[in-house]
Amino acid sequence: MLKRNPLLVYISVPGLAIGLCALLLMSVYLKYEFSFDKHFPTNDRVLRLCNTLHGENETEVLSAALRTAYTQLPEQVPEVKKAVQLYTGWDVNVKTGKGIFKDLQVLYADEEFLDVFGLKLTEGNTSESLSGKKNIVITKSSAEKLFGSTDCVGKTLTLDGSDLFVSGVINDMPKTTHFYFDMLRPMKSNEFIIQQGSLEFSTYYLIKKGTDLKTAENNIARVNDELMNVWKIRGKLSDTKTETNAELLRNIHLHTRVEDDMVPKTNRMQLFIVSSIALFIFLIALINFINMYLFHGEKRIAEIASRKVAGATRSNLAGQFYRENGIIAFFALLMGLWLAVLVQPFFSRMINLPLTANDMFTPLGVAMIVVVLIALVLIAGAYPSLHLSKINLVSGLKGKRQNVSHSGLSKSVVLVQFFITALLISSLIIIKAQIKHMKKVPLGFNAKDVVAIQDFSGHATRNTVSIKNELEKLPFIQGVGISQHRMGGGCSGQSIALLNSPNEKPVDEYRVMPGFCEAMQLRLKEGRFFTDSQSDKRSIVLNEAAAKMLGLKFSPDMRVSYKGQPVKVAGVVKDFYFNGYAGKSIEPLVLSRVDDYGYIIYLRTLGSFTQDNQKQVSGVIKKFDPDYRMSFTSLDDVYAAKFEKDERVFNMVSSGAFLAIILSFVGMMALSILNVTRRIKEIGIRKVVGSSEAGIIGKLLGETFLLVSIASVFAFAVSYLLMIKWLSNFATKVNIHMSYFLISGLFAFVIAFFAVGWQSWRAATRNPVEALRYE
Repeated sequence: MLKRNPLLVYISVPGLAIGLCALLLMSVYLKYEFSFDKHFPTNDRVLRLCNTLHGENETEVLSAALRTAYTQLPEQVPEVKKAVQLYTGWDVNVKTGKGIFKDLQVLYADEEFLDVFGLKLTEGNTSESLSGKKNIVITKSSAEKLFGSTDCVGKTLTLDGSDLFVSGVINDMPKTTHFYFDMLRPMKSNEFIIQQGSLEFSTYYLIKKGTDLKTAENNIARVNDELMNVWKIRGKLSDTKTETNAELLRNIHLHTRVEDDMVPKTNRMQLFIVSSIALFIFLIALINFINMYLFHGEKRIAEIASRKVAGATRSNLAGQFYRENGIIAFFALLMGLWLAVLVQPFFSRMINLPLTANDMFTPLGVAMIVVVLIALVLIAGAYPSLHLSKINLVSGLKGKRQNVSHSGLSKSVVLVQFFITALLISSLIIIKAQIKHMKKVPLGFNAKDVVAIQDFSGHATRNTVSIKNELEKLPFIQGVGISQHRMGGGCSGQSIALLNSPNEKPVDEYRVMPGFCEAMQLRLKEGRFFTDSQSDKRSIVLNEAAAKMLGLKFSPDMRVSYKGQPVKVAGVVKDFYFNGYAGKSIEPLVLSRVDDYGYIIYLRTLGSFTQDNQKQVSGVIKKFDPDYRMSFTSLDDVYAAKFEKDERVFNMVSSGAFLAIILSFVGMMALSILNVTRRIKEIGIRKVVGSSEAGIIGKLLGETFLLVSIASVFAFAVSYLLMIKWLSNFATKVNIHMSYFLISGLFAFVIAFFAVGWQSWRAATRNPVEALRYE
């Protein structure tokens, strides 16, 4: 086989291996996305409560609910067996006899947590593990990290200055869980958040067996709507329209509309892109393989005829073709599996998911590849078994075909391959242009040379003003700002209204100390920033979006109603991206003043934050927190990370486009070799009757370019529709214009030219005597 048709072995088999590799990686990705929360024994009986808030300009879907959804709702809904609420804590520092451990995630939960989710402890009493305020349940990996063993029930650890007792050890949550934690604390231990009376808690209901889920969902929604009405009246939010719905635990990751889950929900755009590209790559590889195998069979006509003369039946010949095809496909599978293992780390980073090599060889993934291989063998072997096995013996022994034409197949191959290639190239160019456009949009403040210092002890947090005063003395510090919220991160939700107006509106809040605005180099539109004056304590600064939402015309000493109290508006700051980036609109924001403590210190430095600078800053903080270990984040990096999702899309499409170009180029080059070989006598005759070399090259290239043009037109139309849909997700976007498609088309023609140009030139310059000497 190698001697008869090396193109089949050296081109089609590696190409098919790449296609199978793409298909295997896609199957692993799909399995990951579709298996979320399926490990919970009660995944088909647990409903999560969701609240939809309809604002003037947007609708927000939250998994957050009132505390009364746990304390009052279950007794009013007969279908509910048990309920639990979760509150996402924060990364904490823990101290044990082994040392200090940073960045452990705390999750607060009610006592029913284990029962609702059908979980058991590996160590400890399941029924009492979350009953005491000083209790804490830790995961198996956390137990080994903190104590060196899972046999740690009853031992003590110190969390933020409080001594807690380990009451249980639980298995780590699988990575396909929509929430995660290192430690579970009883909800009753967080009295502050319980008393807030606001939307804070994720609420889950275990429904009784045999109960109709739709009935349970409707009754839960009815009761929660009543609870929400009480909340709206109390908070002067009567004009805010709210809706309740419940979603099944096993469907949350794939189908939820909630945007605030700990683990981001399925990115449907990414799912569509990865699946489409994998299928495109496999389709091109499959077409190349089948096409090469068909031409391989065509070159064996004389052999087939000889076997028939020797007594071989059609079933004998068909069996031979299927066996050969199976051997080729098997080697392609082995190569595809090797490639999949090789590129798996890159693939995981590209889609930003924790996939490992072990995930690739699940029974489902392997079964899928085996099914594809069987189908491949059957399809690719069908042509020789059905057509070549019934050739005329006389013509077959001469090596000639009867009524077998591949022109339609060859054209279809070119059309499909270049449709996919042009589609990916044009989409890639537009995606790159959009990302480049967004990166040019100003943030509204100066993030350069700003670092965020965090992870202090409670004592240091309460002395951030003193720390600030010490840091301002360092010669490399230009400015110091203190905040209770992260720039580029989360914020608090509050309500605001014009003074004496009953219509309060939701608004985001950043709590900051005087000097924060100056350190961030925010730009004032009107008024002033905060001062250290005690008379300035009850004042706020609005961004332009908040002022516009209120219809506010700024004037000195003006007041608004904020959190139900009159406060002074010190100034209006120009809009800046405090939470999102240029792809999203800037929401209304209130900067409120705090004086007692802050969680994050921002330093504006003179140039880069060197190791010597870090030692000096760490030395200042250690005066108030002796166990402090330097931890900082560059604000430039925080906002650069905002583009990661869009750059992942670009990387996915560019990887797909690269593979499509390679496979299409190689496939077209091989097809060109075979087509020229089949037309060698036709070309010789054309030269004898007077055709020029340029004319023959033009004819061969012209046929290919026509097909590429047709494929590109359809590809550009589809690309335009897809990119319009994709760009609709951005507040700031580029306009799609013809140049994007002209560049893509030019690139497609270049690929086609290099793929067929060399063979066309060789055929046109060949001596016609060589082709016609035996005619």
